[in-house]
Amino acid sequence: MNKVAKDEIRKACQDWIDAFNDHDIDQLMSLYDPEASYSTSDGPRRASLASIREGFLEHFMVRPHATVFEEQVIAGGDVGYWAGNFIMKATNPEDNSAIEERGRVVVVFRKSESEDWKLVFDMDNRPPDVQKV
Repeated sequence: MNKVAKDEIRKACQDWIDAFNDHDIDQLMSLYDPEASYSTSDGPRRASLASIREGFLEHFMVRPHATVFEEQVIAGGDVGYWAGNFIMKATNPEDNSAIEERGRVVVVFRKSESEDWKLVFDMDNRPPDVQKV
């Protein structure tokens, strides 16, 4: 395995977390490949950057903050992936009640022509083993 590529993917994941937690939609979207898709257990598959952007803007209404925990990174050539679990905390704007979700995420990266790692596939779910942590 390529340690440099694995470290670059870890940095790309941290950049994603920083943009997400800052609710910086432009920075967040700059991390996605033009052919990206996003799937989650609580919504439809989003297969365009415009649709992914729309989904995150909706999600940002609850002012989410995510913490992630790495489980695995694999990288080789111009493709790699990062897998882990997450805790997302937010506030319901209607009644100020706390929202907390736990789940697992897998993101696949592809190295762009400019040598940046871009998310090409992003999927999260909420399996029972993570819910109990």
